[in-house]
Amino acid sequence: MQFARHGYHHGNLKEALIAAARKLIAEHGPQGFTLNEASRTAGVSPSAPYRHFRDRNALIEATAEEGFNLFRERLLASAEGAASPYDALVRMGAAYYAFALDEPGFYQAMFSSGLPAVGAPVTEAGDRAFAVLENAVRALGAQEHQVRSLAIKIWAFTHGMTGLIASGSVSPMEAGRLAGDAVDALLRASGIEIPARAEI
Repeated sequence: MQFARHGYHHGNLKEALIAAARKLIAEHGPQGFTLNEASRTAGVSPSAPYRHFRDRNALIEATAEEGFNLFRERLLASAEGAASPYDALVRMGAAYYAFALDEPGFYQAMFSSGLPAVGAPVTEAGDRAFAVLENAVRALGAQEHQVRSLAIKIWAFTHGMTGLIASGSVSPMEAGRLAGDAVDALLRASGIEIPARAEI
């Protein structure tokens, strides 16, 4: 379905094109559409995207940047009101899975764009999102020299399970339990005291 041609005006053409890219990436993958297709989906002329993007790769990068910004917001929101730093981390894991399943266009642009390299805005947005996880690990009581390593390992467990969920190999509940067990073991092995998790 195309966006209505009157659905954008000066000032939000860029957002309309990112929304179109998000939709097309979800349907065809990051490398499965052309800039002209993004124009049609956004309901704009074929020349319109060049006001903001030099080519399709630039549009994919902008989509990834927006995805990381939204991802960061979702992680932060998931931890609001958490009873403890550990509860906050558990909630972030669930938010990670939910984001990947709810926003496949953003998620693929962020993590499987197929681009040989991305620019500083995407890298910086990704770093800001990763910093949320680092801060969560820090809040658990990890030593500063442990923080980055632990955060990367937790991310790896969660990211890997996300791929298994997407392929239908495991259910979200099973993935959450297995990744949770692995993260718990990792934290305890690192000398971090955490509560026993209730069985779900």
